[in-house]
Amino acid sequence: MSRGRAGLHLPEKMKEDAFKITTDETWHAQFTYDTLKQVERRTGVPTHMPETPQFVESLDRIHRRIDPDLRGIDELVFAVVSETLISNMLAEIPRDERLPVSVRELVADHAEDEGKHHAYFSSLLEYVGT
Repeated sequence: MSRGRAGLHLPEKMKEDAFKITTDETWHAQFTYDTLKQVERRTGVPTHMPETPQFVESLDRIHRRIDPDLRGIDELVFAVVSETLISNMLAEIPRDERLPVSVRELVADHAEDEGKHHAYFSSLLEYVGT
């Protein structure tokens, strides 16, 4: 969306915000990886990240079956659903006092970003719906 390849004609501000979301998501992937490696080092329990997550394989199958005229909408719908659902789940974790403070703080930061993403994708749906 930030590069204008989603088939949507977005206002410049929405493109700019899409770039920011891309940056956020890259950071989320990096700190998730770093956290997994820290857990692995401290516990001695190996972690495993699949080369291709199962949901990506499922989305690829859906994408291949979808009407060619609608391709791309599946990716947009997935982004909207996942970004709006995760913000609610992440908001609960920082309140769970069973977790170490460092984990709760990391998730709180992530939740703040995802809350912004939720607002963006909600406004994107409104924009596309007009």
